[in-house]
Amino acid sequence: MNHVQHKFLITAVVFIMAVIGVFTAARFKEVSISAINISLLFVNTLLLLITLGILLQIKENFGGKIKKEKVEMIFKDSKSQAALEFLATYGWAFLVILIMIGTLAYFGILNPSKILPNRCNFGAEFQCIDYQISSTTGTFKLRLKNNVGEPIDTSSITLSTESTTAYTCDTPPVPPVSWKSGEVKDITWSVCSGGGLVAGEKGKILITVRYNAVVSGSNYTKEVKGEVLSTVI
Repeated sequence: MNHVQHKFLITAVVFIMAVIGVFTAARFKEVSISAINISLLFVNTLLLLITLGILLQIKENFGGKIKKEKVEMIFKDSKSQAALEFLATYGWAFLVILIMIGTLAYFGILNPSKILPNRCNFGAEFQCIDYQISSTTGTFKLRLKNNVGEPIDTSSITLSTESTTAYTCDTPPVPPVSWKSGEVKDITWSVCSGGGLVAGEKGKILITVRYNAVVSGSNYTKEVKGEVLSTVI
């Protein structure tokens, strides 16, 4: 096996091991989807390199079973051989980049939510004064101010997350009624679980409030959506 063949085979083996490492990390810990897509991109980019390495090994061991001309056509042109040797040489650089991306993704450095500030957003109808997401006590707390401009009755306040696992609370709050304009209410959900919320990491909870003005009655129910993005305690 010559120098170029040796580079092809070694690069292919190490590259496959690096990709397996990234997907193993994805199996046991959440990894940025972008990192996995980049891994797949490298797989497709170096697929030709791996295929050629296999062909070279076949030629080395079973040259009599394959017409010599069909394999040697790949390397007939010296420019093509130089280009392939370039790929084999700098394939190591691709491997280093891949391993770095996988490592950064594994430790959550590539997760943009970790660098985003905590926030609580609602429509103009409600002002979010404070909030808390706790996986330790299994609670979610909201402090809201009625900015509708008149007394309201709330018929429901529901929670959800973007996770495939549902966020459930066994003890939801009683929806406030006769909620005066400008009045602040503390609303707490207890015995909560799921939603992919992990202590020490950012979590997002989506809130839907259905309400109606007291003077208008329940036939004129309106809906306001909000969200809380905060570090889970």
